[in-house]
Amino acid sequence: MRPDIVFFNEPAPMYATLYEKMKACEFLVVIGTSGNVICMDQYAKKSTYSILNNLEPSSAIDTRKYKKVIYAKASIAIDEIAKDIENFIGMSI
Repeated sequence: MRPDIVFFNEPAPMYATLYEKMKACEFLVVIGTSGNVICMDQYAKKSTYSILNNLEPSSAIDTRKYKKVIYAKASIAIDEIAKDIENFIGMSI
């Protein structure tokens, strides 16, 4: 039996759907990634507002593409991220 996972060098079945939906992304939050499997930098640059939350920098991520970068545990950064989301929604209404 094959486990329900994607192995290295295999295409993920939902990537095409992800990429299509990301074309209209206005607010992007990326949490906990090395940037090696899926690079979200291009979508961060295209979105109106983007946040990267990681424990530490990664050489595979271009942080200049993000409006905000938070290096902290997600459990610590979540309040700040939630406030940014609320502010963005408030400005969009």
